[in-house]
Amino acid sequence: MKPGAALLALALLATPALALACPACKNALADDPGAMGFNRGIYHSIVLMLGVFFGLVGFFVWKLVRLARQDHGAGSGR
Repeated sequence: MKPGAALLALALLATPALALACPACKNALADDPGAMGFNRGIYHSIVLMLGVFFGLVGFFVWKLVRLARQDHGAGSGR
């Protein structure tokens, strides 16, 4: 491991609050403890967008693999 990466990992482990919270969420919670619903909404929207993205990528990879297997099977004389 490079010395810079080790130093960064050590810094993140020493300050977990900084590593785990985005600035907007951290400030919103510090100013208003009742803002947890807003933060939870942002979290769920991010998870939804990532799920759609990876779902689409997975679908296209599956489709390409399926097409490649069909082409390979057709070329072998079946």
